[in-house]
Amino acid sequence: MKQKTKPITINILDKEYRIACPEEEQDNLLETSTLLNQKMRETQARGHIFGTERIAVMTALNITHEQLQNKQQQQTTTQVIDRLLKRQATQPVNIQTINEKIQALENQINQVLKNIFQII
Repeated sequence: MKQKTKPITINILDKEYRIACPEEEQDNLLETSTLLNQKMRETQARGHIFGTERIAVMTALNITHEQLQNKQQQQTTTQVIDRLLKRQATQPVNIQTINEKIQALENQINQVLKNIFQII
């Protein structure tokens, strides 16, 4: 079944573009075009790039670079999480040790509070 499309007008660097878009995707397209316009204006404001096509290419490169950095950061985070999960699987949680550590922290907190109240 074909999705029903509807033309929508977006503005990028003061130029209007009409794009056919599925109705349920129109909000996303508007948000995307606003972000693209903002990024292109930032590129344009740097002042050393002239022409809409060059601004578009530099903006595309910047966005792609950001996306690649985010992908690499996500991969690193996933690897760290995987290592932690593997370590946890090989080292079962010792509830007694955790409870002892919690008790030691509570004792330290109580001692600090006691000292504070003695000063007051």
